[in-house]
Amino acid sequence: MSIIDAPRTSIADTPEDLFHPAVYPYAPGGALYDQRPPVEEPQAPEAFPLNEIVAEIPVDPDTLSLPEHLRPRSIVRVEMRDPQVEALDPEDVALVALWESELCRHVRERRERGQYTRLPGVAGGTYMDAKGEYKNGRDKKHWGDQATREKIIEDIGPGAAAWLDTLPTGRALEILEDISNVTEVYDYKGRLQGVMDDVGRLVLTAATHSVAIRERYTDEALTFVGLATQYGGTLAGKRIASYGSGSAPGPMKGAQVIRKANPGAADPELVHYDINPHAVDAARELARDKMGFEGKITQRVKNLLNPVTMIMEGVKMRLTGKRSDISEAEGFWEYVDHDQLQAIFGRRGVKVPDKPEVSFLRRMYKATKDTVMVSQMVDNGPYPEFLDAIGWGHVVRRSVAKVMQAHVDAGIDPRQVDVRIMGSGVYVRYITHKGLAPGFAERMGIKIRKIFPGVGKVALANAN
Repeated sequence: MSIIDAPRTSIADTPEDLFHPAVYPYAPGGALYDQRPPVEEPQAPEAFPLNEIVAEIPVDPDTLSLPEHLRPRSIVRVEMRDPQVEALDPEDVALVALWESELCRHVRERRERGQYTRLPGVAGGTYMDAKGEYKNGRDKKHWGDQATREKIIEDIGPGAAAWLDTLPTGRALEILEDISNVTEVYDYKGRLQGVMDDVGRLVLTAATHSVAIRERYTDEALTFVGLATQYGGTLAGKRIASYGSGSAPGPMKGAQVIRKANPGAADPELVHYDINPHAVDAARELARDKMGFEGKITQRVKNLLNPVTMIMEGVKMRLTGKRSDISEAEGFWEYVDHDQLQAIFGRRGVKVPDKPEVSFLRRMYKATKDTVMVSQMVDNGPYPEFLDAIGWGHVVRRSVAKVMQAHVDAGIDPRQVDVRIMGSGVYVRYITHKGLAPGFAERMGIKIRKIFPGVGKVALANAN
């Protein structure tokens, strides 16, 4: 029995009398105070909760303008329910959507007036400050439209402003993935950026791109769970290479789900590549404190955007026989772009490939035994100006056709690829299964037919 259901000895005349001992005997000093029922504290969601996939809807390749030679093995739209959003008041969620819409309109108007523009090879673009002078978007160590960013801070308060200070690192995404449990905002170096307030938590829970991050994270984690079934229900003994994925919560959450289903399952080895050593430290912290991950974590502090560095790393992996079983570059591959890399490395004398995203994908594919996973923001998703507004880094948006062309250019047969479009329409995930690679005869355009059925001898006939 709750206090609301407790028997009344009289009728309260005013709200102030509502909890008087004469009205509610369970109130302090009341006759039944010592027999009052326990009060159940609201339970916070578990650390890094997952969404629930409710539907996987097949998508017609024609709707994505995919020519025959770029069509993958499968395309599905993945619909999810997000418990962190469902816990909010629907009216508040609607207000966040209105705020997003107005914010993007503001950026568009500034761009149309020539107050903000994004230039090729300039990570933050340029913007006009209050004095009418054009500034590089990285002058203040933030990317995007600085004036709009300051407007956002005025709108949504100190909690979200503290989160903005973690951009463009993976810690920002980690906060969004576990936003219901975030009370204080720290950067990768453990420095307190601020306290998360109710308004900031609302916005960072309900904003479309926040929802999209949790969709991608959930789908990645559950992909690892699915891959484990191919290895007998466990990832024990497997090596996962994580390229530039912040603190790598996706593979670790997947391992956690596998352990719950199979308590005796050992965790895989995680080989963590990132230019930022603090990101690797964050992975170890997350593994120990929230994921219960006990697998070996191998540190590789590398500049993943330097083509020479990564070519040599791939050669070393092949020569030493330490190729990964699964590789993922979720949230990183979409930053690999010629103009951006040329701006960073061109002045250092490093020759940037014409299509570095293809070169990177090819190296991942060669360095991996079984499965390669990347994700990509689409070029026609909702609220396209939102990233510039908040100062999120220079993400390159690509259509499904462009990403599939990159796979083909990297030497990957499209029939090895599963395409998964997240329900919010922001992200698409691409999962390449090397075990589905065509055999020698198929690659050479040769058909194999039996001359004497039952004997097993074969003859080669030209498929054409």
